Amino acid sequence: MGKRVRISAMWSDPAFLANHSFHAALREALAKALDASVVAEPVVWFRADDVGVPSANLFAMLECFRRHDAPLALAMVPSWLSASRWQAVQSQTAKGGRWCFHQHGRRHVNHQPHGRKSEFGPARSLEARAADVLRGKQRLERFLGTSFFPAFTPPWNRMDGSMDYILQSLGFLAVSRNDKVFFREPLDLFEVPVNCDLHTRRGTTRQAWADFYAEFQWWIAQGMLGVMLHHQRMNSHALEFLDTLLSVLIAEPRIRLAGLDELVQENIHLHPLRRHA
Repeated sequence: MGKRVRISAMWSDPAFLANHSFHAALREALAKALDASVVAEPVVWFRADDVGVPSANLFAMLECFRRHDAPLALAMVPSWLSASRWQAVQSQTAKGGRWCFHQHGRRHVNHQPHGRKSEFGPARSLEARAADVLRGKQRLERFLGTSFFPAFTPPWNRMDGSMDYILQSLGFLAVSRNDKVFFREPLDLFEVPVNCDLHTRRGTTRQAWADFYAEFQWWIAQGMLGVMLHHQRMNSHALEFLDTLLSVLIAEPRIRLAGLDELVQENIHLHPLRRHA
């Protein structure tokens, strides 16, 4: 948590950022996406990961969403939260806005001795993983009360498939991972994936931006764009772009900005037998 974070090349090339018209490029990409869309009203939703420690970056991101009255799903790391930290976050979110506070692992630590990072991978017993989820859920419920929404985002968007049953048994209504895992390892629980990353993207500046626009256009055309945010990795350029992105999306009447909780509740309404609480 105290480590210096890497800023993506998307936000650290002054020459590109100064000479690129993001508003025009976004409007052009959005128009192409809507012309090719397979649905009448594509959905866009936003998920902010690694929330729990108050900071200027976090508050600036919250203010941006509040100003636009745009919904934001906040993935809260239980062990990072304390009563005073929650009070500080709440002092900002209570000003207004559309928030969905849900669970982001427990401690956001890697337990896999080999391979890709995961807090809930197969290296630990089911009992240990279930105990961690339960402790994290109880901690969030204690601090957040009725503001807590029973959805689960695993750190690094990864978890062993056996977590599906654990989450169901603990009353979770949904999971959110990224689109690659969503398609490769389907779950019984309802899932709302993210498929576009704004702040941990690697590669050169031009390649990172080309990939972003391609994803932005493709997923809106497919009917749902899920954008993943990391406030710790934002600088002033990233914040300005987020403001522009929300402005462009809100100005388009054919786009629907939705919250994670709204999407989950709509699924329960349409498929009541999916509810495992």
